[in-house]
Amino acid sequence: MSDIGRPPLQLSPADIVRRFATLAAACLDQMRRDRLWVYGPPRDVPDLGTSSPRVRSGRVGTLGEFALHGFGCRFQPDSGEVVEVDWDQGGYAKFDAWRFQKFAASLGVSNVDLELMRDAAIAEPTLRDLDGDWFTWVDLRNAIAPPLETP
Repeated sequence: MSDIGRPPLQLSPADIVRRFATLAAACLDQMRRDRLWVYGPPRDVPDLGTSSPRVRSGRVGTLGEFALHGFGCRFQPDSGEVVEVDWDQGGYAKFDAWRFQKFAASLGVSNVDLELMRDAAIAEPTLRDLDGDWFTWVDLRNAIAPPLETP
């Protein structure tokens, strides 16, 4: 279906952050269910019996495509969004305001302010602020390392 003549989406920074986190979690959860990677950051993806030693790209269930890169993963669901996450050295999935902005652009929302994205992520109760710039899920649902100590 064409978007010609359709008004652009009107989403708040909070809506964008929430949609990003929900979609990223769904993609990562499906990767785990499909056993596309379960043992560490992308650099540690094991041989899963494929013709190549590591699965670096392919389908994520019925959601869409994925491609591992460096310390991250780019998801492109069939619905057209683009979601990217990185992993830190400890194996925690993380994302920042720049990734929210790229996600918003894939939805057709432009001129999204990075500071507003960061503030929305800080205020989002399902996310944990790692250092003021990077975020993960508060329950560490997509961590591939032992849970962080909570004060």
